[in-house]
Amino acid sequence: MFHRLLIIVMLATTFGVGGASRASAAATAIPEGQGTTGATFRNEILPTIPGSAQRVESFADPSIIKAKDGFYYAYATKDPRFDGDTFHVIPIIRSNDLVNWTYVGDAFPNGNPPSADPSAGIFAPDIRYINDQYYLYYSITNVAGTTTNTFGTPGGDDSAIGVATSSNPAGPFTDRGIVVEPTTNPCCPPGPGNPSFFRATIDPAILPLPDGRRLIYYGSYNGGLDVRELTSDGLRTVPGTQRRIAIDNRYEGPFVVKRGQYYYMFVSATDCCNFELTGYLVFAGRSTSPFGPFQDREGKSFLDTRTGGEIALVQNGNQFVGVGHNAVITDDTGQDYIVYHGIDQRNPEIIERSGIPINRRSLMMDRLDYINGFPVARAGAGPSNTAQPAPVTRGVVDDEFNRTTGVGASFTQIGGKWTIFDPAGTNRGAVRQNWAGTKSALLISDGSTTVNYRAEGDLRLNRLGTATPRRYGLITSYIDKNNFIAAYLQPNADGMGGSLVTNIRTNGINSFKTTALPANFKHRDFHNISVTKRGHQVRFELTESRLEDPIEIQERQLPLPTQQGVALGAGRVGFATQNVSADFDNISAARLFTPVTRLVPNDARGTREERYSDEFNGNLDPENGWSYAQGRQPDPGQTSLTQRPGYYRQRTDAREITGDNPPPEDRTRILIQNAPAGDFTVDVKLDFQLPDDGSIFNFQQAGLFIYENDDKYVRLDHVAIFNTRQIEFGKEKPDRNGGDNPPRERQFGGTVLQEPAQVTILRIVARSGAGGAQTYRAYRSIDNGRTFERGGTWTFGKTNNPGDGPMYNRKIGITAFGAQDPGQPRFNADFDYVRVYRP
Repeated sequence: MFHRLLIIVMLATTFGVGGASRASAAATAIPEGQGTTGATFRNEILPTIPGSAQRVESFADPSIIKAKDGFYYAYATKDPRFDGDTFHVIPIIRSNDLVNWTYVGDAFPNGNPPSADPSAGIFAPDIRYINDQYYLYYSITNVAGTTTNTFGTPGGDDSAIGVATSSNPAGPFTDRGIVVEPTTNPCCPPGPGNPSFFRATIDPAILPLPDGRRLIYYGSYNGGLDVRELTSDGLRTVPGTQRRIAIDNRYEGPFVVKRGQYYYMFVSATDCCNFELTGYLVFAGRSTSPFGPFQDREGKSFLDTRTGGEIALVQNGNQFVGVGHNAVITDDTGQDYIVYHGIDQRNPEIIERSGIPINRRSLMMDRLDYINGFPVARAGAGPSNTAQPAPVTRGVVDDEFNRTTGVGASFTQIGGKWTIFDPAGTNRGAVRQNWAGTKSALLISDGSTTVNYRAEGDLRLNRLGTATPRRYGLITSYIDKNNFIAAYLQPNADGMGGSLVTNIRTNGINSFKTTALPANFKHRDFHNISVTKRGHQVRFELTESRLEDPIEIQERQLPLPTQQGVALGAGRVGFATQNVSADFDNISAARLFTPVTRLVPNDARGTREERYSDEFNGNLDPENGWSYAQGRQPDPGQTSLTQRPGYYRQRTDAREITGDNPPPEDRTRILIQNAPAGDFTVDVKLDFQLPDDGSIFNFQQAGLFIYENDDKYVRLDHVAIFNTRQIEFGKEKPDRNGGDNPPRERQFGGTVLQEPAQVTILRIVARSGAGGAQTYRAYRSIDNGRTFERGGTWTFGKTNNPGDGPMYNRKIGITAFGAQDPGQPRFNADFDYVRVYRP
């Protein structure tokens, strides 16, 4: 179960115009509607392997970037790629459309990097473009050369974060050492029986700030999530800057983006790797500061004992479970996609060559929407398993300049000396404007955008001229020399710092806005500028890695046509320089995406069935057929219908139902009643008097069961997991292999929902599907039923395992149990009602 597995699992203008000349060499301009527009993709995504009929079936903890060669690259945890394969240390795949991927090698083709022990796990990478190189941050389970741990006793588990660099996104990468060193867990100082309790220094994520600093977020269940500042070279951190971001025992896998006024942190929760019973999922919180506090819509923080967070992605009852550890990528239209891994419960493992079973965590992707202020996959529908509209990676203008011939016939040169710059002769070039004289130079596309569009390009300074102003940038909505939108960079005389300057020029009248860039901004490194126009609003964004990691943002309003006599909208796009020589690459412009603004509806509750409902008004309704599961009676005084009138009270005890063969006398006392046949919804209103002061009361819990027997059920309960209070939704079924060594009669997996309150309504929606398959979806309400937040879904009857077939003799149950320490106080769970509804 999740709360036990935690103990184990815890172990990123104005320009003067000259004469025009037509570029002579051919280039390809792809009309809008061609390329990937109208294309589809389908989960799971299985990259090809050149020269092999095999596919990359496991690609866990993906990190993704659009590289300067115009291709997308993704990086994953050290795992075998398919049955019978050996471990690959951070496999790398490449795509030009985010749909069709090809394996291109490993970041470390010769085995573990020198910073890691040869046997260490290397996982959860984060890829960034820094200092004109690709920086690959990665997790290490055991650092190199450690024969004893920090306390001088044998052992490892001294996890750390390393970094490697390469000029080629396809690698190989050169190890550059440890970025975040192994540290002990602040919760648990060394002592008898606890000699090596290191915190989990894993799961890095980088974020640049507008002031020039870069942050690294990291951590996991064991120790929580922290953030530190990186040194300017990106190779080390400053320990004294460390701050806590999230409480321990809840989240891992941070990933941070900036949208509008908010920083959004994505995090994953529960066990990542429990085969078909994996309940991994993604939450999100937001903050106006990169240092938090990150909160949900109810204002609950990642630092709270009842830990906040909005569900962004969770299993929905199709074949995919364990959907988590995400990154985010933006297509050419501005639409975000969440990239993550998932497990097909029908095919949950691959076998490494030596016989080790590995969770088959395949690459997956879905549209990411921002609704009511928070990110959510497919408007809350969860992971897709049908054909979905593919990301748009080609628009009205698209050129990576990956050739050695001329600039191309799809662009018009207006001044300057524009040539293809490909010093390595690799057909991975850029376009260079060589002239640094006083006149302006423009390279303008022949194709025009739609009225609402997103345009972008990569750019860097090559050489400064002697005159001022010195600037280079992206031009959009270009009608003529008197009407266009511009975003350009204006360096200081040393090629550093300077400004982001935007200009909205209509009828020859300029409207400038200038914002300062950090003093350490390096103009000779490639950066990305995007311009997004929707109606009269224009957003300018300057990023380092094109991962919604803005260094600077400007938002401006276009003048109305009645004010200036011209409407800036559809137009041509291109690049421009004045008094500098600069390099440009990866220009694109596409019709702006249409945002999804409404969540998918919750399951309909239906009509209340009095026969199966009980208000606990002094007695148990005999019509419901209440009894205790398996005839196990509660202890004297453990339950009451009179201590609190109108409630059924059950005090927690030290019994358990989830685990390895507890004897009958030690199993949970569950009050059960009949459940209706077919589809139904059941609500339980629970007042669980469990303190939320951070005290440890493992693993006391109370809640709702849909129960067939001790080996087959789902349960939804409010539970104490170390210092946190959570809502866990678990599934238990007979062992998937029919028995283990040592034997085990059952197998459990858990997912979690948003935070509980003292009084919480727990809801399970039971539905039947094709072939008798059953789905059970969890909800919770902490506002007395006014709103219900949807959680994950467990299924029975969707795999080939006979033990995972449907529950045929279902009961509805309530209980309180789980104290692990005999000396712990016990707490009352007061059930106000059980209410059952039919469609």
